[in-house]
Amino acid sequence: MAIQLYILQGNGLDITSIELIHINNQYIHNGKDIDWQKFFTRADCFDAVNLRLAEIPNHVKILFDILKSPKKPKIDAGKHCSRYCGYWDICRINKPKDQWVNSLPRFTQQQEDALKDLKIDKISDIPDGFPLNATQETIRQTWVTDIDFISPDLATGLRQFGPPAYYLDFETMSSAIPIYKGTRPYQRQPFQWSIHFDDGTGDLLHYEYLGSNDIDPRRSFCESLIKALCNNVLPIIVYSAFELSVINEMAVLYPDLKEGLHAIIPRLKDLLPVARGYTYLKGYNGSFSIKYVAPALAPSVNYKKLDLIADGNAASSSFALISAGRISNKDDCKKWRKALLAYCKLDTLAMVKTHRAMIKLST
Repeated sequence: MAIQLYILQGNGLDITSIELIHINNQYIHNGKDIDWQKFFTRADCFDAVNLRLAEIPNHVKILFDILKSPKKPKIDAGKHCSRYCGYWDICRINKPKDQWVNSLPRFTQQQEDALKDLKIDKISDIPDGFPLNATQETIRQTWVTDIDFISPDLATGLRQFGPPAYYLDFETMSSAIPIYKGTRPYQRQPFQWSIHFDDGTGDLLHYEYLGSNDIDPRRSFCESLIKALCNNVLPIIVYSAFELSVINEMAVLYPDLKEGLHAIIPRLKDLLPVARGYTYLKGYNGSFSIKYVAPALAPSVNYKKLDLIADGNAASSSFALISAGRISNKDDCKKWRKALLAYCKLDTLAMVKTHRAMIKLST
């Protein structure tokens, strides 16, 4: 905004008002047409922008110097980068493919600066005694010794996980423009779940739910979930605290379903802390996401074979488009719904195979 003000004033315009128009996240959809006057709100930024104005001439000079240069700027890839940057692959081309130090989880700016001073890019080159947290040091040792880390206490970590056990995954959307009556912009709305059940003998059963195209799915999501899980007290394996937070939100939204939803909570067993605390394989690539952990522990898990939808963001945006009527062709709708079901099903199957691989490694 300060750059825009600098340009306008430079062209002789007298600017007396500066406002930022943005989405009002407290707007409630009334079930009819969006009231755009209430959907957007205005923030007075006149004083804040003018305070920044003095910085702009120097920034502009730097930008013009870059534009005039025949060579790209010498900016090393690091923590300031985003994986969504169009130059990510170009700037990373000379970095180690599998063990770049910046792939270490919870890697700090102080650590990055210190390793740059030492001209170290590879995890295996980090010297003994360099300040790392416990997880980072485990990863370093894995690369230095070329031996994957499997804790001797892994069996203890898995003690409460069964099988028999259920494996549960949710998908949610957070549309900027609310779709259903009574919802706000960016409000998290669950629309899909997948459950695999291992009876302890190796046999698997699969159950699933996917909301209708044009009906608020939240209540039927909750009712079907309670029905699928209410008949026993077996562990329900998840991967992160995401499902717990969604269940708590739904229990507040639907007080009459609170008892059934809260009965699920004590049974939730999170496999992520087990993966993070008791294992590290080089195939994790510095991440403990199920997308990396499952294929490393169980190579038969392959997210790259999925059609159309291969991650949670794609699932969220796809269902939002379907629900808002943006994908109206019946054949296209069927294709995207099929892809949603396949993706969520693979997430719970990945947990099954990850758990089984961990059990095997623990014995």
